[in-house]
Amino acid sequence: MISQAHLGGILLDIGLELMIGLLAFGGGMVAGLLGISGAIIMIPLMLYVLPLLGYSQLDVRTVAAIAIVQGFAASSSAIFVYLRRNQVNGSIALLGGAFVASGALVGGILSKWTPELLILILFGIFTLSVTFLMALPGDKDDHIDLDTFKFNKRWRLSIFVPEGLLAGTIGVGGGVMTVPILHRILSVPLRIAVGSSLGMTWFAVTAGLVGKAMTGQVPIDLSLAVVLGAVPGAQVGAFLHQYVATKHIRIIFVLLLGVTTLRTWLDVLDRAHFF
Repeated sequence: MISQAHLGGILLDIGLELMIGLLAFGGGMVAGLLGISGAIIMIPLMLYVLPLLGYSQLDVRTVAAIAIVQGFAASSSAIFVYLRRNQVNGSIALLGGAFVASGALVGGILSKWTPELLILILFGIFTLSVTFLMALPGDKDDHIDLDTFKFNKRWRLSIFVPEGLLAGTIGVGGGVMTVPILHRILSVPLRIAVGSSLGMTWFAVTAGLVGKAMTGQVPIDLSLAVVLGAVPGAQVGAFLHQYVATKHIRIIFVLLLGVTTLRTWLDVLDRAHFF
């Protein structure tokens, strides 16, 4: 006979899985809309919102593993939508994906021995850098024919090796830095940057996920809930993308990342006992 305490624990576990699934759905929508892994949403929500709802505090390393599973499921789901629209540049997705994946594999393995405070600091640096890049004025998208766009700067894609290293360590499997770098530094039109970023993200999260799985960091039950939420969420986000103007996509990027950056650095200062 199941005791009341044991039954309560089972219900709490089921509730946690359902909540993680809902968060993954939201993260999947963000992934499909913005071309990022969705971890930018998942990580702060799991770290800060779940405890407010009465669930136990998940450690940063587990949160990072769940986030990279979400990124894998969401990017796998959304990439097909962008392929059908011809908004994925093959050379960027494949070569850039290979560069970022090589770094992410190493980062995913090293994350097992990386201090949690350092992971948070790296995440904060990521989001602060992206916010600055996307807030810069100026855009050339209105003067570029997306159907005839060609990318001739393949050697410059090696910039994504260090991004992959940090991405695999943190659990942010790509896109968080990828879209701004492609769009602002390599002059790729935003919609193609979003679609191609999803292709790169798939390689990065796959490599990072392998690294974390090899070191036993991936919780199976919560990962299943993440997949069930992220796949349909990514489809919804990719559908909505075609109806959102590029300037509004950049505004969403800046607002989303600004809030996340502020909350992350407050947490860093708190954990470092600055308060």
